[in-house]
Amino acid sequence: MAAQRKKTAEEEIANLREQLRPYQARHQGQQDRLVKLRDLHKKADELKIKIANAQRDRELERAADLTHYALPGNHDQLYLESQT
Repeated sequence: MAAQRKKTAEEEIANLREQLRPYQARHQGQQDRLVKLRDLHKKADELKIKIANAQRDRELERAADLTHYALPGNHDQLYLESQT
């Protein structure tokens, strides 16, 4: 009797784990996406600081490059990632 209950319980556990897999996969995907978005926001903040430092140090070519190429590229990535 105890062996049968143990077997039934193990089967239920296996069944529940199988049902849980898609939810775990979806959760992991959402976590990965949030980490990527957080990293992109952090990079945007770092670029803004670099732009301010370059402008303060009169490195105008570097400031322009960061302002017109690096930052918009980061914003594009952030936009695309937020739309998925």
